[in-house]
This record gives sequence, C-alpha cells and structure tokens, in this order.
Amino acid sequence: TTHLLIGSSSTPNAVPAFLTNVIPPIATTLLALDISANFLVALPPVLQACVCLEELNIASNPLRALPVFLAGLTSLRVLIADSTGSSTLPPALGSLEKLHTLSIRRNKMNSLPSWLCLLPVLEILLVDGNPFQGPWKALVEPLLAKVPMTPLYPPSTPIFPAPSPSIIDVQSTASEDADD
Repeated sequence: TTHLLIGSSSTPNAVPAFLTNVIPPIATTLLALDISANFLVALPPVLQACVCLEELNIASNPLRALPVFLAGLTSLRVLIADSTGSSTLPPALGSLEKLHTLSIRRNKMNSLPSWLCLLPVLEILLVDGNPFQGPWKALVEPLLAKVPMTPLYPPSTPIFPAPSPSIIDVQSTASEDADD
C-alpha cells in the first residue's frame, strides 16, 4: 500500500514529474494521494489508472472543474476538492458508491446536485464557503432526509426501538376488545 504526499511545485501550472513518472508503476497499490496546492490547472489522466485509490486531496489547485474521469476511481472513499474554483460537480461522480466524505469548501457552487442524495454511504459533506443561492435549508434538507437503513457496524448491545404511539393504541384497543 502506498501513500503519496507531494509538496507544491515551484513552477505554477506545470505538471509535476511524479504524476507522469512515479504514478504509473504504483497505480495499482496507491491508496492515498495528496496533490493539494500544486498549482495544477488540470488533473492529468494518468490518475484514472489508480483504481485502488481511496483518498484523494486535490484542494487548492486552480482546476475550475473536476474531471469526469474521477468517476472511474470506484474505490474512492474520501475526496477533498476545497478551493478549486469549481462551480459544479460532474454528474458522473454519482457512481462513486464508496464515497464517504466529500469536501467542496470555498468553491463557486450556487447549488448542490440532487444525485448527492443517492450516494449510498456519504456521511460527511463539507460545503461551507460557497455562494449558494436560495434558502440554505432547501439545499440541505434532501441530504438530511437520507437515513441509512441499517447501521454500518452493529451495536455491541441490542437496541430495541420503543413502540410507536400508533402501535400502543392498537394494542390497548385490542386488549379492551378482548375484555368485552
């Protein structure tokens, strides 16, 4: 398993050599990649070969748009794309079924795409610092309505839900009828 943290390149807008030289040989073992603050105006397509990549930090690069090929990183659990200048998220990212954390802080988002609600394990969504239009509650309400059907990890002790009032009323009515 490989983790790479790469510092800022000294030449603005230049693609650091590691992206074309180092990543291809380790593409199948790379789990985490931090290429934040490298003055990248685009992500090189060589990243799409990193099929096992679970964490990707591309923050503070003047990308202005996230590439569609990120949707091919099907193992991705964490995507940090803060301060990239993005105004939208590609709809193809809706196929990232393992995405647990998405950070898109300090961008140019006016709204959130509805497909975010369909990501099955998304638990952390960081969106502050965007110029959202319309009421905040209306933007976030669909995401808050998504409640997992079963917990990811079962509790150590069983938890039994309290009966709802409608069940109690039915049970008490049934016992009264039996007494009659």
